[in-house]
Amino acid sequence: MAIVIEINDIDKTGEIVTSSVMLNRALTNQIDTLTFEIKRANSSGYKPVLNNKVEVIEDGTLIFGGQIVSIDEEVDGLVEKVKISCKDFSFDMDKKLVVKTYSSMTVAAIIADINTNFLPAGYTVTNVVCPIIVNYIAFNYEMPSKCFQQLATITDYDWYVDEAKNIYFFQKGSQSAPFNLTDTNGKYIYNSLKIKKDIKNIRNSIIVRGGTYQGSTYTEDQAADGNKTTFTFAYQYSNYIVKVNGVTKTVGLDFIDDPTTKDCLYNFNEKAVKFPTASKPTAGQIVTIVGNPHIPVVTKIADSASVALYGEFQYKIIDKSIASKEAARDRAQAELAGWAAQINEGSFSTYETGLKVGQKIRIQSTNRGIDDYFIISRLSSKMHTPTQMEHTATLVTKQTYGVIEFLQNLLIQKDKEIEISSDEVLDLVLQFSETMGITDSMTAPVSTSGPYKWQPDSLSPVYSPKIKWNFFTWS
Repeated sequence: MAIVIEINDIDKTGEIVTSSVMLNRALTNQIDTLTFEIKRANSSGYKPVLNNKVEVIEDGTLIFGGQIVSIDEEVDGLVEKVKISCKDFSFDMDKKLVVKTYSSMTVAAIIADINTNFLPAGYTVTNVVCPIIVNYIAFNYEMPSKCFQQLATITDYDWYVDEAKNIYFFQKGSQSAPFNLTDTNGKYIYNSLKIKKDIKNIRNSIIVRGGTYQGSTYTEDQAADGNKTTFTFAYQYSNYIVKVNGVTKTVGLDFIDDPTTKDCLYNFNEKAVKFPTASKPTAGQIVTIVGNPHIPVVTKIADSASVALYGEFQYKIIDKSIASKEAARDRAQAELAGWAAQINEGSFSTYETGLKVGQKIRIQSTNRGIDDYFIISRLSSKMHTPTQMEHTATLVTKQTYGVIEFLQNLLIQKDKEIEISSDEVLDLVLQFSETMGITDSMTAPVSTSGPYKWQPDSLSPVYSPKIKWNFFTWS
C-alpha cells in the first residue's frame, strides 16, 4: 500500500509531516478539504505557493484533487512550520457567477451550458445523467455550485465534483459502496462501528395546509335587513354572479370599477359584495352569490404501522403552492416515507480504499441485530502509518440526509428572495479597464546677454522640477 501527495504533479510526500495529513470529504455537494504541514530547517528547502494543485493518491487511486487556498507560516526555534490548507475543485468552479435563464431544457443540457460558458477549463459533464426537462429557471449572478444544487433540489437528484474535475449528477442512492459491512468480512475495524437510534424527530401523522382549489358551483344566500350595504360570505369565489331576489345584478371589482356604473362591487379578499347606499337591498330581500368557491386544501394522512409502534406524532406542513387534494396527499406521503420510522445514524473506521461520500452502504450484523442501508455523509482520513490511511465514515439514513439538504436549501433560498419572472431580462454587466499615459515637455530658456550664459544640464523631453543648471563665461 502506498500514499502519494503530489503538488503541481510532483511527488512531495517526503517533504510532508505524515502525522499532519488530514483529509475531510463532506456530503456530496459540499467542499472537501485537505490540510498538512511542511517543516523547513533554517527556513530552507521546498515551500509551495497559493493556488498550487494538490492531489492525494491512495494505492494508485486519486482520492483528492484541489488547490492550496491558504498558507500559515510560523517559526519554532530554527524550524519553520508551514501549514497548508487546500480545497477541492468545486471551490475553483465558483470563480465566475452564472447570469442566464433556461427554458424547456433538460438538466443535463443546462449543466453542459454552464460548464461551457461559466466554468474554468478542465471540467467534464460526461457523468451528468438527468434527462428531466426544466420548464423555466433563472440564475441571477449565482455561483455554479449553487445552480447545480438548485437543479438537484427540484429533481431530487444529487451531485458532486470528483478529484479529476468530473461533474457527477445522479439519482440519490444510486451509487453503492464497493463493499458492505458484516461481522466477518473484515472490511472495517470491528470495535469502531457505532450506531445511534432515536425517534425524537419522528413524524407519522402529517397535516398539509396548502393553498386553495376551485370547488364545484355553490350558492350562498343572505337576507337583507334594509340597513346593511356589505354582505360577507363564507368563501372567495371565481366565475360568480350576484342576484337580489333572483334578479341578476351587474358586478364590478371593488376599488377598481366606478360604483356608480355598477349595481354592486365584489371584493375577493374580503369575500364581500358591496352595494351603494342609494340602491342597497331592502329588508327581507335575499342576496345570493353563485360561483366556484376557493376551498382551502387541508389533508391529514398517518402511517398506521408507525402510530401503532411509537404513538402518534403529528407534524404540520404549510405550502400555499399546493393547489389540489391530490398534491397535498402526495406531499404528506413523501414526508411519511422519510420520517415515519426511527432515525439511525452511525460511524465506522476502515483501512479499505474506494469509499466516497454519497454512497449507499449496507450494514449486516447478526451479533448486534443490525440490517439496514446507510448513506455515507462524511469521510475523515488520516495517516495510520506512513503508507496507509485510516478512514472514518459518518453514516446517516435518508431522514438525516434530508435534514442536511433542507438546511442547505434555506441558504440558497436567501438568494432567491428576489423573484425573477419568465419575461424578465437579466443584465450582464461588463467593465473594461484602460490605461493612458500623458507626458509634458518644455523648452528651457537660454541666456544670450550679460557676462554669463546659462542653460539646463539636460534638455529632457519629460519635465522635472529638479534641473541642474550650468553657468559659464559667455564668448
